[in-house]
Amino acid sequence: GNENVTTITAPSNTVWYLGMNCQKDKLNNTKVRQAIAYGINVQDVIDLVFSGVATPAHNTMIPEGVEGYAPDTVTYDYNVEKAKQLLAEAGYPDGFDTTLWCADSQVMRDLSVVLQEQLRQIGINAEIKTMEQGQYYSETGKGTHDLFIMSKTSIDPDSMLRAMYHTEAFGLSGNRSFWATPEVDAMLDEASTTIDKERELDLYKQVQTIVATEVPLVPIAVEHLTAGMQSNVKGFGLYPGKSHYIYGTYFG
Repeated sequence: GNENVTTITAPSNTVWYLGMNCQKDKLNNTKVRQAIAYGINVQDVIDLVFSGVATPAHNTMIPEGVEGYAPDTVTYDYNVEKAKQLLAEAGYPDGFDTTLWCADSQVMRDLSVVLQEQLRQIGINAEIKTMEQGQYYSETGKGTHDLFIMSKTSIDPDSMLRAMYHTEAFGLSGNRSFWATPEVDAMLDEASTTIDKERELDLYKQVQTIVATEVPLVPIAVEHLTAGMQSNVKGFGLYPGKSHYIYGTYFG
């Protein structure tokens, strides 16, 4: 390595998640979805897929740097026994077979293999279906999938939560879990229009609590951005929206 080159890393606003098509048999059961959440070892995913360079998502799709971030309103600490117990309560004491869809990208392929093995530990046998990116986004938009892997980047709470959990976003607009409730729709609509900041943040926290309980998708990890630079570069900042900001950067 060149000792004159240094690497910096910072969290992005991109959250990777495991989604579940709630229109499908078995996945339309909250206990099954909660079992899957308990069956995911987030730290192992970060170590194996992101080489340790990512941040746990803390059970919310809002990344830490974004307004409205309400971490761990509901938690699913890795617990194989709890996951198996919930599956039994849901009527699947021996687990079940399903499919795990991913696009043909390195992160998605790696994620699918790690998640497949973790799900196997709780009795869920997920066959991986990999497809070309365009086809993947199109098919999952139509709702033909079961479990799926996806990421979402956002710089504000409305665009993130609306795309993930609002009825109007079903399918290609982002809600590939096809889960929504009139209550959450109404909360998101009010939060996006109210001029009362406290009310807005309270609504976003309530939404994050409801969706963490119903868990139509499991937020896993916040991707980090990495940049290499010569060590004489000073004042450079990595910005979460994936664009670099070089105002104030200089050679020291």
